[in-house]
Amino acid sequence: MHDRYKSYRHDLRQRFRRFPTMESALADPPENMEKETWKFLCEKWSDKDYKVRCGKNKLNREKLKVLHTAGSKAFRKVQYDERDRATGEELGLVELYKKTHFSEKKEAWVHADAEIRHYKLEKRQEKAIEEGSCPISDEQLSIEVFGQKVGYIRGLGRGRKLTTTLSGKLTRAQLERDNEAATREAEEQRRINKELVGRIQILESDRTEYNAKVDFLMQQISRRVPSTDSSS
Repeated sequence: MHDRYKSYRHDLRQRFRRFPTMESALADPPENMEKETWKFLCEKWSDKDYKVRCGKNKLNREKLKVLHTAGSKAFRKVQYDERDRATGEELGLVELYKKTHFSEKKEAWVHADAEIRHYKLEKRQEKAIEEGSCPISDEQLSIEVFGQKVGYIRGLGRGRKLTTTLSGKLTRAQLERDNEAATREAEEQRRINKELVGRIQILESDRTEYNAKVDFLMQQISRRVPSTDSSS
């Protein structure tokens, strides 16, 4: 949806650029678009501050060294398409980064920096496993290797949001560890409860047996004790 909207806005802007003047552009809005909406867009594209920002963004884009091989497909879509069909498990960040930054046709990385970044991802994940902990989550791995960016997970593209902020909230990896600890605690509590229930059942059985013995003894005693009735 984001790509479709972005493409649509691009087409509208290209249409605006074909008009020689603002007046001629305003006089001919696109089909199925309200005039007020078209006017808002035309004024936005004519704004000087907006043009300056666009110029800076264009320069920043030209400085980008690490491209990718996914084309127009979102990284999240690649991650899903390349999942294990048997288990449904999707590619982790380490595998996904290589899939989207290594050209199998050319048998080469898109840039030397991409190879270095993949190496860092791989080594960080290996270190976590060697230390005996669970593999780091994609989000935490991205933060540790690429750094943190608000509202965006580097290496995974659009479509996923951070579960942590710069204010120091818990990361997804920490939440997962806390959840595992809570699960273990709950399982231990269930084991204890099951054991207690078993003990209670034994006590109930013993009490039933005890009451039966008491009743039997009381019956025997009542038979042996002489009657105190006045007629006897």
